[in-house]
Amino acid sequence: MRKRAFPRAAPLALLAASFTACGGAKPAHQGASTAAPAPKLPAPAGPEALLGPARYVLADGVGVVFDQAGRPADLPRPEPALADGTRFLLNGGLVLAEAPGPEHLVGFRSLPARLGGGFVFWSNTRTYHGATFLGPLRPLAEVAAEGGARPWLDTLVLRTPLGLLELDLRGPAPALRRTELARFAEAMSLDGKHGARIDAFGRAEITLDGGKTFRDLTAERGTRLSGFMEGPAGRLLLLTGQGHMQPTLALDPGKGLVPVVADPPSDLGWASMPTPPEDPALASRTLAPFELATAVFAGARLPGGRAIVGARDRSARVLSLATGRPLGDAPWSTVAEPYARCQPIARGEGLLFACTHPHGAHVLALAGDPSAPRLEATFPEPGTFVAGLRERFAFLGRCGALVPTAADFRGAPPVEMEGQNRLFGPSEPPPEPQDPPEPLDPTPTDDAYVCVRGADGAWTERRLRGEDAAHLYRFLPGDGGTVTALVLRPKPEKAAPPPEGVRVVHVDPDDPALGGALFPALLTPQEDLPYRSIDRDFWLDDKDGSLHGWIALPPEGEDAEDPESIPQGRSERLLPVSTRLGGRFAGVHIRLDGRVEVHPLPPGVVEVVRGGPFALARASVDDLDTYHETIDGGRTFRPVAPPPPVVELRAPYDASSIQGCSELGCALGNSVVRLGWGGPAPAAPKPPPPDVPSAPAPPVERLGALPLRCRLAGPPAPKDTPKQGTFLLNPSTIRHDLGSAVGGMRGDTLTADVGLPFDTRPLRVVTVKAPGFVLPPARDALVPVLLAEGPSPVGFFLRANDRRLDLGLPRGLSSPSALPFEHGGDFRVAVDLDRGDLLTLASSELSLLRGGLLRPFAKPGYIPDVKRQRLGLARRLGKGPARVALSLVSGSSGDILLADLDLLRATVGPLRPAGSLTRLDPSAACRPDPDAYRLLADVLVDLRFDPPHPDQDETGLDATALVTTSAGRACLEGLEVRWPKNDRTLIVRFPSGEAIVREAGQRGDKAVCSSP
Repeated sequence: MRKRAFPRAAPLALLAASFTACGGAKPAHQGASTAAPAPKLPAPAGPEALLGPARYVLADGVGVVFDQAGRPADLPRPEPALADGTRFLLNGGLVLAEAPGPEHLVGFRSLPARLGGGFVFWSNTRTYHGATFLGPLRPLAEVAAEGGARPWLDTLVLRTPLGLLELDLRGPAPALRRTELARFAEAMSLDGKHGARIDAFGRAEITLDGGKTFRDLTAERGTRLSGFMEGPAGRLLLLTGQGHMQPTLALDPGKGLVPVVADPPSDLGWASMPTPPEDPALASRTLAPFELATAVFAGARLPGGRAIVGARDRSARVLSLATGRPLGDAPWSTVAEPYARCQPIARGEGLLFACTHPHGAHVLALAGDPSAPRLEATFPEPGTFVAGLRERFAFLGRCGALVPTAADFRGAPPVEMEGQNRLFGPSEPPPEPQDPPEPLDPTPTDDAYVCVRGADGAWTERRLRGEDAAHLYRFLPGDGGTVTALVLRPKPEKAAPPPEGVRVVHVDPDDPALGGALFPALLTPQEDLPYRSIDRDFWLDDKDGSLHGWIALPPEGEDAEDPESIPQGRSERLLPVSTRLGGRFAGVHIRLDGRVEVHPLPPGVVEVVRGGPFALARASVDDLDTYHETIDGGRTFRPVAPPPPVVELRAPYDASSIQGCSELGCALGNSVVRLGWGGPAPAAPKPPPPDVPSAPAPPVERLGALPLRCRLAGPPAPKDTPKQGTFLLNPSTIRHDLGSAVGGMRGDTLTADVGLPFDTRPLRVVTVKAPGFVLPPARDALVPVLLAEGPSPVGFFLRANDRRLDLGLPRGLSSPSALPFEHGGDFRVAVDLDRGDLLTLASSELSLLRGGLLRPFAKPGYIPDVKRQRLGLARRLGKGPARVALSLVSGSSGDILLADLDLLRATVGPLRPAGSLTRLDPSAACRPDPDAYRLLADVLVDLRFDPPHPDQDETGLDATALVTTSAGRACLEGLEVRWPKNDRTLIVRFPSGEAIVREAGQRGDKAVCSSP
């Protein structure tokens, strides 16, 4: 037996005060205020009462949606929020109240009194209104405000997939209508008098008189906006720029349009905008930090309603148990990495940190200054700590040197600190020159050590040998440096007397009283966050010294699992233990003579999360979940309120999951904490919500699939014999498969059979000089080109292997040879400018293309919205100079918007409505208009042949439509429909309905189709 004693750690009360009073501690967040220096209170006479009643807290990691209106307060306050579709009233994450919705809600906004008051909510399919946040909801429309809701002049604007819709709640019945705002992407007014609206390209209009007149801010100042933000004093901040969301202008309730002036540049030359700072440590719209879950799972309680936990960057963090918020950090400047990865534990009046690492283990004690822990003990081998009730604590392994130093850590690399090779600062004696210690021999399976800490801070080494050591399950620390050895084997008839300070209790692992249950495997120390090295699964009774703990039960109704021998401890003793992390665990009482009593669980329990004598259980009976708590090791359970519906108690994913209990409560993952114990009985289960009445349909027609009916116009065409060379798939359609071969190489010439888009005429042979071109190309794409009037209004060029091949362009626009084209980007479409130049659109950037040279032209700012719009180009029909417009086609409503491009100034004009795909006219209706525009649009087609054809009749086929817009009408000129399963394409032209079913390398079968 070896024994060593050191001065005791400082009382917890003094340490709790030190975290805010001493100069070594720092606030958890820069700029956060700290409490006034706390008085040095006397040490508590006895243990503090358990926290209670229990409260649920949402921590960082829960997806929470706060009110889109207003601004967060600088100090905590109750805030309405949505989490996992449920309504909550939160105060810094603390759940004050909750209410389910009629369905999964995804957003909400509070309304000013001038717009009717209350709250507007939306799901993925509907919009609702409620007079109060937690009260009943009534449906407003069968459309979701996916992009949020904005207050407007005298209405509320819903940003829906069908565009901006105005909602008026002031009358006896809600009125939802479509107005001129449909051509805009954003609109907002905070006071009903001053407002701004923005189109999808950032063009802004403002009103200062409640909508009587509007000013084109972009035309006046060249300013394009990217969004809005509520500022102080009712100001509406107008955000400009791409990406940085910087306000330069604002609508002031008293002054109208005013500039927002940046603060003077700092020493580094940076200027900041005068937007009020929101300290994340204080703002009301924040949740509890994830460290709260870690503190409940693997932290320690401090007097004064505080908790402490090991944190990143060699520090400890202190949190308030009343609010869950961080109070301060204590950086450990005197402890080197990786020796600061520690789990705190309160032992009596002192606070210890149990630390593990690959080279051993050690204990740090806090004495006065929390940022300078003292090295109390070192252990020469890695291992696990075990904790019992009150001050009982031990390390499962050998004690280190009588004077603890880093020399105990065999094989540890030297770490320089403060100019010396010391790991623990002044608390570690200076190293003496010596030979490196020999590595420890592996402990034989019949030899077991434990190092026990006494109440006086002295560490005593105990040892167990022989068969009892070979079947040792764990040591349990007792009082006065004694331990109890729990041995998994029947008690022998003639047992040798135990060593000094060691009591042996034998349990037969096959005892029928266990009912097939297994003892849980010993904790494996966790050296990454959350730092965890202390096992609390078993403890000694304060009255008679008997043993209490937890055992793993088989699933209810199933046979016991066959025990598997698992290596345990440094000596890797093979024991029949369970490594299962979740499932059913029951409390067990082991008497000193080895008799076992398993405490019953509440009916239907399927999951138990535990820690010491504390546990929370989930039961499931008749598809109804109930929860139960115990604070006495499973001897008794009482029903409790369930956790918020954002989490369900389930088995953890792995050993690093933050899930467990302590005297502070339970961590149910890293995002939900049950803080404290006790409380009122749970309320009776709520009846299922009534069926929600149907809501009015939105005032906009949704775009569905175009119905297309066709018939073959003759016998199938004869199949052509394959040509010499590689003719796998020839570019006869703009719905060409990427990565496919496009023709055949003969020497330096690429030969391909080409059919132009929307052209039902026979294929033609095209040759292009392409020295060194390899088939199939590594990456290829057909870029459609909108042409001037002609038999084929759309051509294309092939982009492949960093080259441009003009396979589908008319003479005068095409090159007989491949051109270099080493340009990135997703080229969607191009327009013929009549001078041998092309205007291309790649992503949202416009460029001029001449030959292989690409020159930037313009980059219009595009504000993404929820209308599922696709950006493209449109070209004016008729003769004369080319006129081009940017096009936006909504995949939800079918709306077509155009914005004219000034090709001389490279500017974008206002967006204007140009028709809808939901109301397609015959193409002849648009042709007489010389100002008509032609564009391409992605659509879906439901295709049926007469008579029915199983290989060709299909719904929801991807298609490209050739559309002409004129005077607000949209006309269908052609369709290209792709069958992905049989590699065929249907090409249709209107108004004739002439069609062809084309297959790669074949002439195709003629057909006739009716206009959708």
